[in-house]
Amino acid sequence: DSKLELQTQQILKDHNIVFETQKTFKLTNSYHRADIAIQPDKIIEVNGDYWHFNPKKYDGESIQKFRRKEIKVKEIWENDKNIINGMKAQGYKVLVVWESELKDELEKITKKILKFAKS
Repeated sequence: DSKLELQTQQILKDHNIVFETQKTFKLTNSYHRADIAIQPDKIIEVNGDYWHFNPKKYDGESIQKFRRKEIKVKEIWENDKNIINGMKAQGYKVLVVWESELKDELEKITKKILKFAKS
């Protein structure tokens, strides 16, 4: 688990919220391991600003190096959207938490995580 995932897990632990990590989902054409699953129907995806190209920091048309190849940022966004939609199609609610939110708005994002987890 990444530092960001561990930080998010700690927020949940501190509030006695039971969860599991790296839950595997069968999607249409692939598998995806969700970062945090809260039974019965919630998923928290913790996105690094670089690995998922935070839209607040990147232009969708820009070309970035990603896993040793050049890729358009919007291709990563499309893949992430397909993953989220695949989990939603299976009845899950999905919250995306961004690295910059954890770093810059910890109190605000903590409240958002807890509200989501307890809803």
